[in-house]
Amino acid sequence: MSRVLADTSSLRQLVVVKGQTVPYYAAALNVIGISEIKQGNFGNGIKAFNAALKAYPNFSAVKNNLNAMKGM
Repeated sequence: MSRVLADTSSLRQLVVVKGQTVPYYAAALNVIGISEIKQGNFGNGIKAFNAALKAYPNFSAVKNNLNAMKGM
């Protein structure tokens, strides 16, 4: 995660995630969050999701992931 956080140039690159165009940086943090959650590292997952939302507050996939965690 620290490598992604250090690569702020990726904020200018865009990717499509579930139909939404978002900065690569935010998309990478979302994937990291998912990976952390699957490994049982909920704290790290939440940190990654929150960092993704800080980079791109309208990232609906991240919001959905956080909402899904409430049911866990």
